[in-house]
Amino acid sequence: MAKELNAERITQLLSEQIVGRIGCHADGVTYIVPVTYVYDGEFIYAHSKEGMKTTIMNKNPDVCFQVDEILNLATWWSVVIWGRFEEIHGDEREKAIKLLIEKIMTLLEERRSLPAHGAIEHAQAAAVREAIWYRIRIINKTGRYEIN
Repeated sequence: MAKELNAERITQLLSEQIVGRIGCHADGVTYIVPVTYVYDGEFIYAHSKEGMKTTIMNKNPDVCFQVDEILNLATWWSVVIWGRFEEIHGDEREKAIKLLIEKIMTLLEERRSLPAHGAIEHAQAAAVREAIWYRIRIINKTGRYEIN
């Protein structure tokens, strides 16, 4: 049976993971996609090319964000965030880029034996710098887990 995560474990899970799923909805269309992100203790930062996700979030900035760690069907942790999409520019954008690159590099150092999957190239790619950068202003967050 699933139990509730405490605030400390919610923060830990958000800080440890790098891929989450963002859900958005506008004009009768609901859209959910995985995104690479970084959490700074206050906001979720991510980036995207212009497309369906950014179009929907610009129409309706209310979003849902989900992160999980799944060991098996009976042992998992999950966090759900409700928040507001905010496109960022200038210093805030540069902060987000720096945080994401630092996060990727830290993960690579911690997991040396695992394949990098192009993470360094991703972080340095011109497309990342040219992307639309945004943050999710967190309104509410909750977490659940099950360990068997």
